[in-house]
Amino acid sequence: MKRLPVLIIILSLFLSSCAGGKYLNTEPARLEDAPPGNYSLILYAGGSPLKSFAILKHEGNGYNFVPDFPRGDYRVLRGINGRRVFPMLGGLLSDFQNFQFVQVRKILDETGKKAIGYQMVPQIGIFGQAPPKLEYILKKKGKVEVRIARPMKGAEDH
Repeated sequence: MKRLPVLIIILSLFLSSCAGGKYLNTEPARLEDAPPGNYSLILYAGGSPLKSFAILKHEGNGYNFVPDFPRGDYRVLRGINGRRVFPMLGGLLSDFQNFQFVQVRKILDETGKKAIGYQMVPQIGIFGQAPPKLEYILKKKGKVEVRIARPMKGAEDH
């Protein structure tokens, strides 16, 4: 019995090392602080306002965001002027019934010090409906896989 906790720790370390990438962190931000320049824009609709969001990646920073979503649910636009698109995105993402605000978070590089992009997720006040939680996994050669986190089993029931 004494070996079971040790075995569980070793197994969890092994499985986490097989995950194939480093999860990047995000933190609250203001779009006014985003550097000027061109951005790639990923717009996700997901069939419902409750699942909509936008991701902006500063172009030329060595990172390539690769969405892991069904093809028809998103669009990628490149060469978008950040200063022009930020106000438009706020309006686009806020055009929903029960809209409260757009949450802006910066996506940090693997050191956790430099912003490599921004996410904008509308917060909609419908009881029991949480906005999508996004995950950013850094793979090899600057590839960042973007996923919608799956809710834990049973979490959608509460």
